[in-house]
Amino acid sequence: MFYRAEDAEIKVISEDPFFAQFNVMSNQQIFSDLLASEKLTEIMSKEMPKSFAGCDVQFKEDLINAMVKIILADGIIEEAEETTLNFAAKIVGLTGADLLRITRKENERMQAGLKKKIKY
Repeated sequence: MFYRAEDAEIKVISEDPFFAQFNVMSNQQIFSDLLASEKLTEIMSKEMPKSFAGCDVQFKEDLINAMVKIILADGIIEEAEETTLNFAAKIVGLTGADLLRITRKENERMQAGLKKKIKY
């Protein structure tokens, strides 16, 4: 279900302010160990919704938006990445409509940035 992050995606993770506040790169061994256990989906499905229950909607949207940036970093959206994004939205308590709105907004932001670069 999950995919291996590529260099461009790891760069986003290491530089994105959302992930920096959680020291994600230095805690990557925890995630690697969970992946190796082959129980990641089970553990996340059971435990993560509890963790996000008290979070406000903006935090959840910021998390998904940061994940969208990672997925778009290499310019290719793979099926496993889509599956992972849908799974993450579900465990944080966002609906499919919420996910669609967030991804559209990020896509529009990126397109606007590209248009600015092209004009100059």
